[in-house]
Amino acid sequence: MAREEEGGRVPVICDWFEAHGFELRWLPAPDAGFGVGVHRFAGVPRPLCRGTRLFEFVGYDVLRQSVAEESLARNASTPYDQRGL
Repeated sequence: MAREEEGGRVPVICDWFEAHGFELRWLPAPDAGFGVGVHRFAGVPRPLCRGTRLFEFVGYDVLRQSVAEESLARNASTPYDQRGL
């Protein structure tokens, strides 16, 4: 995952974690070629509710569809002569 200046989502995801009480502990250098980070929860713990889903794994088919939709949305909002085609 590339950094924000390269069109990636790392800073956005870091902001999500910060907004929910997590402290950033580590990120790789911007030129590392990947995006992964370490955050530590520093907030007040809340009890877990039985049956609550924390996250969901999705398959590559879902990821590919999401990437395709984002690409179409970006290109649709850019005049044809500015797309670098």
